[in-house]
Amino acid sequence: MMNKEDPLVSIIIPIYKGNKEYIKQCFDSLLSQTYEKWKAIVIVDDADNDKTFDLIKGYARRDDRIFVIGRSFKTNPAAARNEGLEWCINANGKYIAFLDADDWWSSNKLYIQVCYMESTPTLMWTCHWLAFDHPDGNVVINKEYPGKSWGIEGLHTVLMKRELLNKIGGFDESLNKADDADMVLRIRNYPSHQLPICLSHCRINPSGLTMNTTKFENLISVTGLAIKNHAWWLLPYHWKNYILSSMGCHFD
Repeated sequence: MMNKEDPLVSIIIPIYKGNKEYIKQCFDSLLSQTYEKWKAIVIVDDADNDKTFDLIKGYARRDDRIFVIGRSFKTNPAAARNEGLEWCINANGKYIAFLDADDWWSSNKLYIQVCYMESTPTLMWTCHWLAFDHPDGNVVINKEYPGKSWGIEGLHTVLMKRELLNKIGGFDESLNKADDADMVLRIRNYPSHQLPICLSHCRINPSGLTMNTTKFENLISVTGLAIKNHAWWLLPYHWKNYILSSMGCHFD
């Protein structure tokens, strides 16, 4: 049961053109959390899809820890997440977590991370392994830190102290994609720890950035992030895969 002394976790969930079944799995995993002191800030940035908004409002009616912000125009994900951050700051939660509407958490995700962070006060953030769920049904466990993996995302594995935002600021709204990857790269130099357990599932978009830089547009995005954040270790791996893919050869 929730203890009034337990620190509050604020969770930011941006949604645009959400898949109904994915959204259900995402929010069911949220409601199943064994750590109960959380508040989810949901930004539904999809004026053309009333069914999405109604679905999320249904969850909010079931649980008052879910707060929904409806928007009448589309911005980019960074702007939506920053709006969520403003609400998180006002909520005075000690920790901030992130979840996309097509991903989902294990039921003990928040409990394990909060317990570890509370027992190790010098840390600014923690993360854990995640499972990539591919459209072909294969599941691959990523045992690397977010930001040092095949792709450069994995923000939904992160639990960070709210005070870290005072040091690094919010999401970069000049980025139309990969703002979450940019955030991971920006926090990577602050004290952190990886928990050797899989607590999140990430549903892979075959053309998305998370695991795929064989598309030139994605490769350019990764290159831009590497230059911006001095993450030079990203470049050899992703450029190699792009070149091998272009030649019709095997790549990692």
